[in-house]
Amino acid sequence: MKGQDISSAMLILSLLSIILGLHVRGDPICPPGTYGDACAKNCSTRCRVYSGTNRIYCDKTSGRCAEGCIQGWYDDKCNRQCSKNCINNICNQQAGECTRGCTDGKKGTFCEIPATEEPHTGKAQEISAAKWAGLGTGFAASVLVFILLLIGALYICRQKICKCDFNIHFISFST
Repeated sequence: MKGQDISSAMLILSLLSIILGLHVRGDPICPPGTYGDACAKNCSTRCRVYSGTNRIYCDKTSGRCAEGCIQGWYDDKCNRQCSKNCINNICNQQAGECTRGCTDGKKGTFCEIPATEEPHTGKAQEISAAKWAGLGTGFAASVLVFILLLIGALYICRQKICKCDFNIHFISFST
């Protein structure tokens, strides 16, 4: 019996050693400008260079630019171009909104709306959605009140019918 216990313990220790060895070894560090499982993919050339080293760094797994994007580009991998109507071609690094405003004749978050046109704010849709939500709540409350009134009326009717000596052939109530 003891031989089996020792063998089981040795097996467990061996497995733990292998797991620990794999964990300590860790993932290889990719050279600057590369990412991926085998560091075979290149970071975007639109990633901003790391100050002082003149090298591009990005996340080893996702390829996300570590220092953000060069002017005129946005998104995690800097693969989307800012609107040509942004002042100095500068936009928010995550969503692409023009951060310094619009060139002459344009307006809106992304500077794509002619200045003479009213921007669509979505307020009409928000108001409409709010009205529908209110109607839905009001409708549900009305149905609930109707059901409660109907149950109350049936209960009262049943009480009155049972107290009287009416002989109803189609509807039978048990007491």
